[in-house]
Order: sequence, then structure tokens, then C-alpha cells
Amino acid sequence: FAVLQDTHIKCYDTRSDCTKPSWSIDNAHTQLARDLDFNPNRQFHLASAGDDAALKIWDYRNGKEPIFSRTDHSHWVWTVRYNTFHEQLLLSGSSDARALLTAAASVCCDLDDDGKRLSQVLEDGVLQSYEQHEDSVYCAEWSAAEPWTFASLSYDARLVLSRVPRHFKYKILLAAHGHPQHQRSHRYGIVQQEIPRVKMSTLMKLGVVKVLTNQGQGCKIAACTFVQNRNIAGKSLRSSLPCPPPKPPPFDYVNKDYTWLRSLFDRTTHRFDDNSKVVVVEGPVAVGKTKFAAMLAEDLGMKHFPEANMDIHYKRPNGCDLRMFDSQIPEDTRTFDHVNFNLCPNHRLAGNFQIMMYIARYSQYIDALTHLLNTGQGVVLERSPYSDFVFLEAMYRSKYISRAVRQVYYELRAESLEELMRPHLVIYLDLPVPKVQEAIKSRRLEHEVGGRAMTTEFLTEIETQYKNKYLRDISTHAELLVYDWSGGGEAEVVVEDIERLNFDQYTEREEPKMKDWRLPREVDWADQRMLYTNQKFFLMNLFGIPKLNVPELITSADDAYERQKVIDAHPKFAYMEGYNDGGNLFKGKMSKYTEYSFAYETSKPAGETEIATNDFPASLLIFFLNFLCYNPHGVRDLSNECKTVEIDY
Repeated sequence: FAVLQDTHIKCYDTRSDCTKPSWSIDNAHTQLARDLDFNPNRQFHLASAGDDAALKIWDYRNGKEPIFSRTDHSHWVWTVRYNTFHEQLLLSGSSDARALLTAAASVCCDLDDDGKRLSQVLEDGVLQSYEQHEDSVYCAEWSAAEPWTFASLSYDARLVLSRVPRHFKYKILLAAHGHPQHQRSHRYGIVQQEIPRVKMSTLMKLGVVKVLTNQGQGCKIAACTFVQNRNIAGKSLRSSLPCPPPKPPPFDYVNKDYTWLRSLFDRTTHRFDDNSKVVVVEGPVAVGKTKFAAMLAEDLGMKHFPEANMDIHYKRPNGCDLRMFDSQIPEDTRTFDHVNFNLCPNHRLAGNFQIMMYIARYSQYIDALTHLLNTGQGVVLERSPYSDFVFLEAMYRSKYISRAVRQVYYELRAESLEELMRPHLVIYLDLPVPKVQEAIKSRRLEHEVGGRAMTTEFLTEIETQYKNKYLRDISTHAELLVYDWSGGGEAEVVVEDIERLNFDQYTEREEPKMKDWRLPREVDWADQRMLYTNQKFFLMNLFGIPKLNVPELITSADDAYERQKVIDAHPKFAYMEGYNDGGNLFKGKMSKYTEYSFAYETSKPAGETEIATNDFPASLLIFFLNFLCYNPHGVRDLSNECKTVEIDY
């Protein structure tokens, strides 16, 4: 009997000493071996599958190299089975939510009288991909009574019965009748004959997936079609290529609007080159994304966007950090960032923190798209709004947040995420949970080491959501590279893999790969550019959905008023950004206001004020009072003398 031990295959003979294997295949897989199955017709052949996404066939009389190897799955392969009657057919199930029917005819064909292998009917490779499941396929079995039927069982609690495609079935059956002199019994397979080849569609939709070992060597674990075509180029490759044709200089999108009139003369795609791509680096906590992303961006000549955090909300353009007011304002209105979450993950503000983190990633992703469309320079981001849900799910499974907060999060996500353009490439740096915990301890951040959030359950759920949900979903649009980062790695090795990817091969209109970046007309590119450059606030307003039935997301009016009063009392918050006193002749000060409320003073007796909320005439009144009224002591700040009412849209 044969057993799997780590990455090895070992066989024991019960008739002899069972303490030692009679034979073994060491390091049959680069990662954990998951399943094996013996060929029912050839006693020396066995098939194995493992976490390296590989399916291999071995002749254990010489186990140094497999006689057949395929890497068509994009994630762990849980099961592999020979067809009981037709040994050239293998069935496999994987965590990529697919069951694959694979042909291994080259190692299963009969030999003629001279010992030469007969021509094979089926070409080696994937014959059919079955994608009816929505989660990992853990089990797949052939029917014991009917050789063309099989069942697959998935983590989504779905049992699916499938059949071998009819045209493959007929090929095998016709080959059997076409060579009666070479026919064997029905049990022991069929001799195949040469017939015209039938073009089969490509079944790999995931691009390239590779594993980077501790020694820095790349080990391919998923298939990719390499086409001689210039794509993303690293620093070394760019230096060896001829100088590219000149293109327009970057557009100053920070100080200028990209208007319809400008779009008539300033074409968006004229700035694009092979490196005008969106690359997202993903991975667990403390894996080393920041260092790697910075090195990758430098090598590819792209702009690096560090991971978004709560500074986007708390650090204001006037130089103030809202955290400095925490000691003066009510607890429910204080700031709450990743430090607070790590120390107290069950806090009332934890749910609001995760929603604000999604908003921060969303805002940064818009900035990245704006930069690419206006300059033509590619961007490298650390995480994105598309992967933010993995932290929400980990918080929910760890009971840090309530079901109601989770529901609000997904409502906001559904309203907003479709407005963005998905990335071209996602790079996932994989690190097992024990290694993640070691990395957290090694970087010695007090709030992580001494906090209560980074539990084994929390980190495991992050890994599960990444591998079972996010990577599977994003790979339908983007190319995907996965690396084992247990021992670190080198950006140069990753750049070489990226240079082999062909992003321009997906040209069909309904092809999901790169669909967001196949805009048919220049005016469509201009519309997207104007949206992200000029109308970001429209996209950010998508988060203004009032939810009054979730207590964790609501602050009392009194607490909110106290908070605003403390902040407004600070001199730097008295006036709008960019306005200051220009002297007595021209007054540049403008009283503070928000988009949600306006206030003005009336002629009522002292101590009484009349409030106008969301009133356009009131805003005009403030404008004229501040700019037209002369006061030798400075313009009067009416907002400090009037109470305001905030309207929650």
C-alpha cells in the first residue's frame, strides 16, 4: 500500500518489514502532496496531485522524474482519479473551484509489435473544464457502472454529476473499432489510431502562477501561453530595447481639470505604453509587501502607492491630525485606526473603522487610476478595494463586528466597486499563518504583538478568504502570480515572470480577461479620465447611504456637536483651506462651512439666531458678508457665533 508523507510518496509491503518503505518517490511535489491513484491497468503507474497545483504520473520503477506532468489548475489539487476503463482519462478537483478532465494518452497508449508507441487519438492536456462549483472541489469519482460519468463534490455543499463530452467519447470508441487487430479487452483499454486533430479551446483562464522557493528559484505551478510580444518591461529589458517613440508629456491633473474641450486635443491613449498597467501586490500581514512593491515599482518604472490607511481621513491639508483632539471629545467620536483596532478589536468603533478603511482604499485606487490615465505611467498598489473584504470577513468570523455592520459594508461595496477599473495584474505573496505570526513578532510593533486582534483564527480566516474567494474572483479579469514568500524573494525574478505575460492576447469582446481596459473608442477613455480626474467627489458620495438601524455606525447629535465645537475652536480650522488674510484692501478670509450645512446671522435680539440648513441663499449671504463688508479688525467669523444643524443625507 502507498501513502503520502509531506511531499513524498512511500509504499510499504505488508509481507515484509513495514517499518521501512519498499520504495519511495522523494519530493514528488514541491508542496504538500494531497492524493494519489494507481493506474487500474498498469501496475507500475500511479498519479499524484498536490498543493503545487500539479498533476503527475509516475513509473515507480524509476521515480526520479515523472513520466507525465500537468499544471492546469491554479490552486491546490485535492483529488485525482484514473478512469476505470479508459486509463488515458484522468479526473482532478482543485481549490480553484474546477474539476478538470485531462488526457494522458502519451503514457497510456499501447505498443505495437516492434515496441513502438502507437499514434494517439487524444492530445495530452485538458479536455474539458467543469466550472459549476463556486468553491473548492474536494472530491471527484468516476462511476463504477458507466465509464463516461463522474461526480464532483465541493465545499459549496453541491454535488454535481457530469459526463465526458460526446466528441471525445466517440473518438475513443471509434479508435477501438478502427484497429481490431490491436484491440484489447474492454477492461484493459483501447488502441488508438491517428485521426485529424481537432482544435480545442484554451482552458487556462488564470494566466501564470508561480512559486518562489526559499532558494529563489521559480517553480511553475500553472500554465501560461507565451507569445512573442512586447509587454511590461523591466529596467534591464528597457535598457536593451530601442528608444520608444516620443509621447505627450504628463498632464498636470493636480492643478488642472481635464475638461471636454481639452479631450478634443489631449488624447488619453497617446500617453500609454507597455508599462501603463495597474499592478496590485497582495498578501497577509507582515509578509513584506511594502518593500517588495517599492522595488517592483522602481524596476518597472511605475509609481508606488503605499498601503492606504486612516491617515487619509485624519490628516488634514492644513497640517493637523484629528487624533490630537481625542482627549477633548466624547469617546464615540474619537479617531479609531489600526493601532486602536489591534489593541481593542471588539470596540464599538471597529465596524466603522473597517468601512472607513474600504473608503480609504477606494479613494487611493481612484487616485492611482487618475495618475495612470493622465500620465501614462503604470502604478503599483499594496492591496486594493477589491481585496478589502477579506479583513471584514475575518473580523466577522472572529466576532469583532456584528452581522448588521457586515451587511452595510457589502451594500456600500456593491454601490461603489463597479465604478472602478480592475487591475491588470495581481501578485500574491503567500505566507503560512505560523510564519505570519513569526513575522509579526520580528517587526516588534507593540500594538500588534501586545494586541488582541492578531489571533490565529483571525489570520487563518484572512488566508482562507484570500485563497478561496479573492484570488479566484479577481483572476477572471486580471493575470495572477502567486509566490511562496516564506524565505523572501527577489523582485528581479518576479519581473522576469511579468515580462512573459501577454496582456494583449485578450481581444474578444466578451472575453472577461482585461475587459475593463478594452474601451473601443477614444471618447470612452476620455469619459473615464474625466470621471476620475474631475468628479472623484461624485464617486465618494456613493458612500452617503444612511443606515439608522446599526447602532455601531451612529453617533449621537450631542456628541457630534461637542466634537465639531472642539475642532472648530482650533485656529487652523477657522477658515477654508487656501484662504488667508490678504490685507485691508482685499479680504481673503472665508468663514468655515461644510457641504452639509450653512448658517447665517439674523437681526433677532442678542442670544437668538435663526438657522438655515442646506440653503443656497444662506451660502450666498455668507459669501457677501465676508467679502464685501469692511472691518478694520478683520472679517467676522459668523460660524462661531451661530449654531448649525447638520443634515445626514
